[in-house]
Amino acid sequence: MADRPHRLHPALSRRCSLHPLSGLAGQPPWLADHDGRAVPVILESLKYAAAASAALSILAGCEDKQLFNPGKLSSNLAIFTDTSVSLADRKLVEIRIGDLTLPDGKLVAFDPLVQPERKPFERTVAPGTYPVSFIRGAVEYSRPAMLVIRFSNAKVERFELATVEGQDVGSLKDDEFYGIGVDAGIAGFGNATYGAAQAKFEKAEQGKPGSRYSTYYDDVISRAMPGVGSDEFVVDHPLSGEDGAAAMTQAGWGDGYYPTFWGLDGNGKPALALIEFFVITDGDGHSDLEKEKAAALAGMSAQQQADNKFAYEALKAGDETGFAAYLRDRRIGPKDYVLESGGSFMLEAIRLDRPIALRAMLDADATNELGPHDAFLGGSYSEFAKALTENAEKAKAEGKDTLAPRSPELMAVIAELESAPTVPIKPSKSLR
Repeated sequence: MADRPHRLHPALSRRCSLHPLSGLAGQPPWLADHDGRAVPVILESLKYAAAASAALSILAGCEDKQLFNPGKLSSNLAIFTDTSVSLADRKLVEIRIGDLTLPDGKLVAFDPLVQPERKPFERTVAPGTYPVSFIRGAVEYSRPAMLVIRFSNAKVERFELATVEGQDVGSLKDDEFYGIGVDAGIAGFGNATYGAAQAKFEKAEQGKPGSRYSTYYDDVISRAMPGVGSDEFVVDHPLSGEDGAAAMTQAGWGDGYYPTFWGLDGNGKPALALIEFFVITDGDGHSDLEKEKAAALAGMSAQQQADNKFAYEALKAGDETGFAAYLRDRRIGPKDYVLESGGSFMLEAIRLDRPIALRAMLDADATNELGPHDAFLGGSYSEFAKALTENAEKAKAEGKDTLAPRSPELMAVIAELESAPTVPIKPSKSLR
């Protein structure tokens, strides 16, 4: 396979997140051509392009020939250079996979099921055995965000793009990079003899009398990585007693094209290498819901936060008259963010089946259009209410009673909401 440069794809600017009320996760339409040929990806569309100054400063010690700017491609490199912020503070965790032995110091990054014979990187390390792990979000982003192999405890001072023989970083355009193509949803680090060992194993299995051998994934890797959960990984040794080995895990979003970086210490020696899966940005593993809440809190006074809390407690408890009082005094707004649950008071009134509260919001000029905190639902508030009822009726028909349809009283208000004119909602009073 040719290892030609690839460009960044607009899909990389999209984040996959699962809102607790949506039940659905959006996945970006990933890259199509993973066999080493160029895949168009536009760097300007990336949030990562606005890399933190800490990540940009990584390049201060780069050699003249190193023209590629890793900080423009990944905004997550500060995870390894800014040690003042812990993984826990970033809402990230590191999961150990195991140890990988590099008998000759040569490292390979690849999709071990599609391109096990891929060439090792030009840069080498001292022969030895090194720990491999992956980093993922602690809460929502259970997909591996980076695969990491560590060669020392030295501080990472800068990064460079990892290349194989024949690749020239100096020839890359601003929006191009070299990386590994993934077509089986798995990525890994291996040693230089892994590909030959896997081929030798397969040849032996296929040559057995009456062999029912299928594929290396089906017959070997699927035992450790069946593809049914998160945190699946394995250190694979195709042949017992031989050196060939690879440490692998799920490749972030799955099929795609991912760069590998060397993290170099102050002497220019590799302290680590990592594969960037583009799952998180800015080294931040907080979920979108957590980020939205933080933004909402930053825009509220202490009194507004208290009103938000007590109004929602009244709504949950069924004290709809008490809730309406907060609304009437404009201490909250129908589409204000609810600090405890996420989403708006409109959404929560429908979810909790509170027709009086919803009526009060309709009287406060609430409209059927989704507010900014409910956009993940798609459609409108009336569609959300109808979907809840339809799902409840379907569940009941299947003998399940886990869901309850919306009450006739609430659906009557929903009908009025659908026919209400679209007018601006009166904002809650500013108490700051």
